[in-house]
Amino acid sequence: MRTRQHALLAWLVVGAAGFLFLPWYALQDSVLGIAWMRDWAGSDNAPAIVQSFRYGRPWLLPLGALLLAGSVLLAPALDRRVRANGMIAVGAAGFVFLLAQGFAIGATGWSFDFLGAWFGALAGKQYGMGLGACFVASAFAMIASLGIAERGYLRAMRSSRARSSRSVCSSACSRSSPSSRS
Repeated sequence: MRTRQHALLAWLVVGAAGFLFLPWYALQDSVLGIAWMRDWAGSDNAPAIVQSFRYGRPWLLPLGALLLAGSVLLAPALDRRVRANGMIAVGAAGFVFLLAQGFAIGATGWSFDFLGAWFGALAGKQYGMGLGACFVASAFAMIASLGIAERGYLRAMRSSRARSSRSVCSSACSRSSPSSRS
C-alpha cells in the first residue's frame, strides 16, 4: 500500500469510528466524561448506526454507505486518476450530505416547511451534532482533500512554499554567519 492509500485508510477508519462508536448527537454533559458510555446505545448517546436502526433516523445511513464506497478506493489496481476522482466525489458528497441533512432536520422535525410538504412528517428529530458527526465530517473533508492532492492541484502551492522557505532559510543563514557581520 502506498502512502496516499494509508492516508485514505486512516481517514476511513476515523469516519467509521465516528459512525459506528461515538455519540452522533451533542451530549448534555461532556463527551470527555464516561457517563455516556454507561448507556452507549441510549437515544441521547448512540452512534449513527444505532440512531438509524433503533431510533428511526434513516437519513444517517447514506453517510455510512459513502464511507463504505470510500473503502473501494483502497483497491491497489485502481488508476491514480480514478482513485483521486473517487476520493473527491466521496468526500465532497459525504460532507455536503452531512451538512444538508444537519440543516434540513432540526429539533422539531423539518427545518423548512416545504420539506415537510414534499416528504411528509418525520418520525425522528435531531439535535446538535456530536463527536461522531465531527469525526465523520472531518473524514469526508480530508478524503476530498486527499483526492485533490492526488490529482496534483496542490503541487504549485507545495513548490512555492518550498521556494519561500528556502529563501527565508538562506537569507537567515547569510545574516547570521560570522563572515557577513562587520
